[in-house]
Amino acid sequence: MNIGYSQINLANIKLDTLNTNKLYFKLENNNFLKNNEYFNRFNRGETFLGYYINPQLEYMPVKNLRINGGIFLLNYAGKDNFYKTIPYFRFNYQINKKLNLIMGDIYATKYHHLIEPIFSNDLYLKRNNETGIQFFYNYKKIKSDLWCDWEYAMLDGDTTREKMTIGNSTNLNLINTDNFKISLLYQMILSHKGGQINRGSYVQSIFNTAEGLEVKTKLSRLNVGLQGFYLTYNDYSPEIQYNYTYGWANYYNLFLTYSGFKLSGGFWYSEHFLTAKGDYFFSSKSSFYKNYYEPNRNLTTVKIEYNKEIAQGFFINIAYEGYYDNFNYTYDYYYKLYLIFNKSFFIKKVNK
Repeated sequence: MNIGYSQINLANIKLDTLNTNKLYFKLENNNFLKNNEYFNRFNRGETFLGYYINPQLEYMPVKNLRINGGIFLLNYAGKDNFYKTIPYFRFNYQINKKLNLIMGDIYATKYHHLIEPIFSNDLYLKRNNETGIQFFYNYKKIKSDLWCDWEYAMLDGDTTREKMTIGNSTNLNLINTDNFKISLLYQMILSHKGGQINRGSYVQSIFNTAEGLEVKTKLSRLNVGLQGFYLTYNDYSPEIQYNYTYGWANYYNLFLTYSGFKLSGGFWYSEHFLTAKGDYFFSSKSSFYKNYYEPNRNLTTVKIEYNKEIAQGFFINIAYEGYYDNFNYTYDYYYKLYLIFNKSFFIKKVNK
């Protein structure tokens, strides 16, 4: 499960009326090392070492509107220039107590809380800036994130198809007490490549869903949880490019958390399951061998992770995860270290 770090707080999307007419300088930064030691036929091994930094100004002109503007910079060690240098602008309008509308740079990647088979964790290091439109609903038993990430805009004269991703992540609490919780989970990703201007390449629409149940219980300082998901894959493209147009999978996770530590184990079985945004460990199609497929995939995973807030706004995240292929008898793993700084600094109150 793509569990957000302690600094990923969905409550931050809501607006604090006490900040009305106040101007802040905000800094978001992650210094990362993630080494993917992969030797299988599906997922290529690679190493991410670098940082992203997102300095911005934040202002609330009225109690239900927050505006952020700045720049997003991404640098990989070993590269002389920034891999990404992008203007940053976010418009967060709180329609009512339950619903927020976000346009521009939306709350991305980790905020979606999607599982790895439909949304790879490495997107956090490759494309942590998503631009488009987002609706976030949070009221009583329901939390729901619905968004459109417009990855490539096609204008007149362009030779590349437009590309977008539409997603939803919904959590419905059936039982929610201090020591026991049961939730229904729904997640989906629709990846589309097309448009009307350039018709020189194929149109593609890949749809993944995950329906699940999560049970959590608290035993003193130990938290225990179990998740089970049923996933589907459908290819709705007018011209089929892949060997399979439909697939399914079962995915189970057992996890324990204690004082910043988390230990989890997972089991995956799938038939003809493909993914547009997910981790290719779980796919029947290779990410780099064009015509290599395996109809059935069966994995066992294990992960240990540590999260801690060292000081106000400063977080450390360390993890190791292994993937054992029960059919091919191979073992792959990664380890990572993130040093994260997220903090706002008050500048002044703007008098109208």
